[in-house]
Parts: sequence; C-alpha cells; structure tokens
Amino acid sequence: VDCPVSAGAEVRPVGSDIGEGAELVPAGAVIGPAEVGLAAFAGGRPLSVHAQPTVAILSSGDELIDPLALPDSAGDSGAGGSPTGSGAAARIYDSNRPALLAAAASEGGVGIDFGIARDDAASLAAKLDEALLRGCDALVCTGGVSMGERDLLGALLAARGTLHFDRVVMKPGKPLTFATVPRPSAASRAVGASSRPLLVFGLPGNPVSALVCFSLTVAPALRRMCGRPHPLPRRVPVVSASPLRLDPERPEYHRATLHVTKSGLVATSTGRQISSRLLSCAGASALLELPRGSTTLPSGARLSALLAPSLSGTMQPLP
Repeated sequence: VDCPVSAGAEVRPVGSDIGEGAELVPAGAVIGPAEVGLAAFAGGRPLSVHAQPTVAILSSGDELIDPLALPDSAGDSGAGGSPTGSGAAARIYDSNRPALLAAAASEGGVGIDFGIARDDAASLAAKLDEALLRGCDALVCTGGVSMGERDLLGALLAARGTLHFDRVVMKPGKPLTFATVPRPSAASRAVGASSRPLLVFGLPGNPVSALVCFSLTVAPALRRMCGRPHPLPRRVPVVSASPLRLDPERPEYHRATLHVTKSGLVATSTGRQISSRLLSCAGASALLELPRGSTTLPSGARLSALLAPSLSGTMQPLP
C-alpha cells in the first residue's frame, strides 16, 4: 500500500444504503426483480399483492378457422382447417384471439382461451355461462357486436345483465360494447371466485379495431384490477412526421411509432390505417389522437398521443 489508509475506508456503515423506516416497496408498485430483492433484503417479509385478473378471450363467427387447433382437428367453426380448401372465400383464420391472449398477458392478466363461438345465441350464452361459473374477472369477445343479423352479443348481454353502451364515436371501434353481468349464486360459483359482476367487453371483429379497443378500454381495467394507481394510458405531446388526413365523422386513434429528437417526440404513421390491416399495429407504440375534421393536418402538426404498449409490446424511449 503506497498511501495511508484511514480507519473505515471502503467499509459501508450499517444503514448507509437504506435508512431506518424507509419505504421499500410502496403501495401500487409493480413487483419486479428489484422489488423481490428488496423484500428479501428486509428479511423475506411477505408482500400483500393483488391477484392477477383472469380474462376469458373469445372469438365469434362461423367464418373463423382456429389457427391454434391441431391441423387434423375436426372441422367446425372452432376447429382447424385451411382457407385454401372448399368454401375458402367464406373462411378466415382467427387472428384476434391469439393477439388478445398476448395483450392480456402483457397487461398482467391471465388469459384463458375460450375458443370460437358459433353465430347463434345458444353458443354465445354457453360461453357466457362458462365465464361466470369459472369465476373469470372479465370476458373479452370479438365479433358479434355490429348491426348484422348474426351480431347477437348485444341482445344477450342486455337480457342477462346491464348493457352500459354499444356504440362509441371513435375510429376504429364504433361498435365497442361494454356490459356487466351478475354472478350466479354462491353455491354454484367456483371456489374462491369473485362475487363482483363479470365485466364483458364486446370488441369489433376487425383485428385492428379489436386491438385498439383493447388498449383503450380493457387494458386500463386490467391495470386497475392489478392495483396500479395510474391505470389510464400515458398521454404525451408529439409532432407529426407527415401530413395526416382527418375523418369528417369520427375522432381517430392513428397508429404510430415514436422517435426521440432534440426538439421532442416525433410520431411516424405506420401506414394505411384500415381496420383490417393488422400491420398498422406491428411496431406501433402510440395512438395519435386525431380530432374529427374535413382537412389534412400538415407535417409538423402538434398532437397528443397515448402510449399503447399492448398494441405490439413496443415502447420507444422517452426524453
């Protein structure tokens, strides 16, 4: 040693890292690796946590083919198959259910695959009964909420519970539906199941509409059930990277990516915004809040944007 060493040098005194009485894990905190480590640091004391909400994810429609089913499964509307076979013009793969199962998990929920319901009242009623009896916290259904002859979900929910709304002035997602359905008697509920009403979200069948509506309505509800103190999506100011045409009838949630620049966040559109083009959600990290109007916003327009991690799991760094 070439220099003097004072007593206590390079020795951390007791309590120098965390003072007596310091709050280690505040109420509402999301439990991650650091929080687990802090609980262990305090002697492994147990933490009181919210249970993860269980979310039944259901698709509806006779035209749907289940991409999650085995290739040799029997061929009904909820089974496997190929859109290249006979009747291909009327059959499509169900992309909503797998996407929403992933979205529910990303928001702290436990997604339960409820398969595909047929376009008839009995099939939908059976799925609703199953969600109630299994004690699910929420049921998320895509399809069956528009104005067609086979859009039967709204009538079922109105008959079985309280239909709070079934139309919203927004783009995409005009047929968005929300209802609460009371639980069966305690004797017929699953052990430990909640007695609170089942939350039922009816999302449009178009895949973009389904994901956007999930991000705006279902995701905040799941965050609240998880005990997060700020469940609503974060709103940030942005500048548009290109001109954006407004819709004359409805305000729009325009999918975009965000990039940090010296002057702030710049939002770049993900391209064509039609509700069937799921590519507009891939890589998107935000929803631009475009007002209703008959003009085109110029490049460089100042807008607000909602951060939307459940669209694609992508989060851009913020300044």
